[in-house]
Amino acid sequence: EWAPCGPVNDQCGPPLTGGPQYHITDLSCGMNDPNGVMYDENHGVYHVMYQDHLWGPMPDNVPEGREGPVWGHAVSADLVHWAHLPVSLWNGDGWYDMHGIFTGSATIVDSLGGPAITFPGLCDVYPPGSSELGPIPGCAYGYAFGVAVPDDPSDPLLRNWTNKHWIANDTFDDPSTAWQTPQGEWRMIGHCGDGTFGDCGPDDDFDAAPIWASEDFMTWRKVGFTNMPAGECASMFPLPPLVDGTELPDGATQDVPLTHVHKWGCDWLKDCYQIGSWVDGEGDDPGVWSTSPSSPPDALFEHGIYYAAKDFWDSSTSRRINWAWAPLYTDSFALPREVKYDPRLEQLVFSALPEQALLRNGTLGEVPLTAATTPLGQGASAVTLAASAQSEAGFVFELSDESANAVTVLLTCAGAAAASFVIEVPL
Repeated sequence: EWAPCGPVNDQCGPPLTGGPQYHITDLSCGMNDPNGVMYDENHGVYHVMYQDHLWGPMPDNVPEGREGPVWGHAVSADLVHWAHLPVSLWNGDGWYDMHGIFTGSATIVDSLGGPAITFPGLCDVYPPGSSELGPIPGCAYGYAFGVAVPDDPSDPLLRNWTNKHWIANDTFDDPSTAWQTPQGEWRMIGHCGDGTFGDCGPDDDFDAAPIWASEDFMTWRKVGFTNMPAGECASMFPLPPLVDGTELPDGATQDVPLTHVHKWGCDWLKDCYQIGSWVDGEGDDPGVWSTSPSSPPDALFEHGIYYAAKDFWDSSTSRRINWAWAPLYTDSFALPREVKYDPRLEQLVFSALPEQALLRNGTLGEVPLTAATTPLGQGASAVTLAASAQSEAGFVFELSDESANAVTVLLTCAGAAAASFVIEVPL
C-alpha cells in the first residue's frame, strides 16, 4: 500500500512501465500541460515543470470535489538527458491554491535575479460557489493567480518553490510568460473562461484574452481585455529567428509589420497561431494586436496529437524552443522543437533540436541488399529487423523504369500500439 501524497512523498503509486524512453513522463502519475519551461542561465540548466496528477492534503474545512494537479519538475543540461526532481509547486499553502495548481508560466526577471513563476491556484470546487462554503471572495470563477520564486536562488537545480503568494482575484486559468513593455512594465495574458464561468470581455460574440500588468512582478493589476482571441495555454512572443538564408521583405511593403506570434488553444487538442504586430499600451490601455494579411488562416501550431504548447527563449543559443503535451500512453511530452519563421512560406516551421542526434546511437538492423531485391510484380520476402521501443526506420529504393506507379511497403511493429502502417513511394 502506498503512502498518501504530499510534500514528502510525491511518488505515491507504483512506477509506470512500458512507456517512451526519450520523452518526459512522470515516474508514477498521469500528466498533461507543460508549465514553467525555461533556461536558467545563472546555472546553465533547462527546466520543465508540468501538470502532475496528484495533490497534497487539504485542511479539514476545505470541501472535496476538485483536487489537484500540482507541478512536477524535471531538469537537463543538454535538452536530451533528464532527471526528475521532487514536485516544485504543491497545493494548499493559501486560500487561493487549496485544491490544486493549474497551468502557468515562467519568466526570467532580472530585477529578481532569475526566474519567477505565475500560476492559477484552484480556490474552489466546480461549479464555483457550489460547496457548503458558498461563494468564496476573490474566487468567482474558481481560480486566483499566484506568483512563486525559488526559495534558494543559489541552488543550481532550483528545487524548492514554497516562496509563493497571491497576486490576482477572480481570474480564470493559464497565465502566460510575461514580457516588459518599452516603459518597463511587465504584462501577461491569460484565459478568460470555459463558456459557463469566466469573464471574456464586453463582446458576447468574441472571447477576448485578458491582460494584467505589474511594475515589480510581485504586485499585479488587471488592465482589461486585448483584441486577441482567448484560449487555453496562450502565449505571445517576438517573431522567432528566420530560417537560415532567408530575410523578411521590406517593411515598407507590408500592411502589418511582422513583430510577434500569438498562440492559443483554439479547440480541444488544437493550438492555433497568428502572426502580426503587437503594440504595447500604457496605463489602462491593453495594447493593440493586428493580424498580418500574410498570416496563414486557421494555422495549427503543430499537427497531430499535440496540445498546450509552451515556449521559451533559450538565451544560450538564441533560439525559440517549444514543448507540448502528447496525450498518448500514460501521457508524455513531445520532444522539444525549435521554432523559426520562414518568410517564403509565410509561416512558422518546427524542427528537431540538433542535440537529439545524441539519441541516435547506432544501427540495430539492416536488410541485406540481396534480400531486398525482387523482380517487378513479385513481393519481397518479409524481413525482421532488430528494434527498440523507439526506433527510426529508413528505406532506400531503386525503382526500375517498368514500375507502374508506386512501391508499397508494409511495416509491422510487433507489440507496438500502432501495429502496422503502409508507406507508398510514388515515382
